[in-house]
Amino acid sequence: MLKSVIAKRPSRGIPRVIFATGVSVVRCDVARMALDRQDHLGVIFANHLSEGVHMVRNIIGVVVGYVAIFLAVFITYSLAFFVLGVDGSYQEGSYNVSGIWIIVSLILSFVSAAVGGYVCKVIAKQDQAVKILAVVALVLGFVMAYSEASKVHEDLSRPDEVAVMEAMMKSVQPPWVGFVVTLIQVGGILYGGRLVHAGGEEAVE
Repeated sequence: MLKSVIAKRPSRGIPRVIFATGVSVVRCDVARMALDRQDHLGVIFANHLSEGVHMVRNIIGVVVGYVAIFLAVFITYSLAFFVLGVDGSYQEGSYNVSGIWIIVSLILSFVSAAVGGYVCKVIAKQDQAVKILAVVALVLGFVMAYSEASKVHEDLSRPDEVAVMEAMMKSVQPPWVGFVVTLIQVGGILYGGRLVHAGGEEAVE
């Protein structure tokens, strides 16, 4: 009789085990959710950090690329001037640039711009930076070309012997040259940027 009563009495440990198991499952779910949230926040932070790094590299690439264009133009133009001389760079008896100088300057503008585009792409490793540099060169180039075309130049006679810096400061070129040079530089920048990709450098979109 006593044995049957004991056998029929329900076990009090089973609910406790079920409750403990449920708590463990809830804790595991909470811990998993916390880890997932941390991973999600980590991914968001990494993405923002990556975007920030790309932005900084783009800015540096554009600035350094533009400086490279300026230096390349200065160096190549100076060499061309010394090669052609005063008489070859200007029309006879005036400060109006010669036809040969215009042709040479157009070629050197493309080469100098390609150097800048190449440098920009190497630093930024993105085509976007090269395009930004091209837009900057286009805007600034047109502004300077318009400013130069709007100037009224005096018809000064050039002596046979004149200092290089004085001749360069008094140089007069046709108004259209500045606009054409700007367009050529834009093409040169884009071309220089493509050379990096063609040379095997990894492009980051």
